[in-house]
Amino acid sequence: MNRKLLTSILLCAVFLLSMGATFAMPSADAYETVVQSLPPLGARVTADSFPSFAEVVPNHPMVPPQIARGTYGGWEFMEQIQNGRISYVIIRPEAGEQDTTAIAEEILSATSEIYGDPYHCTDDGKYLWEHGVYDAKTGTFFAQNY
Repeated sequence: MNRKLLTSILLCAVFLLSMGATFAMPSADAYETVVQSLPPLGARVTADSFPSFAEVVPNHPMVPPQIARGTYGGWEFMEQIQNGRISYVIIRPEAGEQDTTAIAEEILSATSEIYGDPYHCTDDGKYLWEHGVYDAKTGTFFAQNY
């Protein structure tokens, strides 16, 4: 009886872990929501410029925002603000680097609506914009004003 109980507990644990991994995989729809809801690189912003799922730091009417960060649908994002404008954007899978090649077309489409089409694709699956890069192997979009 102990062996059956232990086996059942082990099977339940494996099932729950596999379900957690499934839920952690970010979706293209969630990415599209994030990239289209956040102010783009170079935009002039205030604390009210960000979607409700973003935490703005500091969040005080007398102090201009410096960072906006948060998570949504398996994606983690952060935007840095300098002189009232977005100077740095990163959107990546919340669970760490994940191969997003399967949803790369949807990610590129959503990103291109905001930042225009990438001007180059490297042999290793990186898509380049004037100020940004999307790496399908890690799932990371990064853009910065220089």
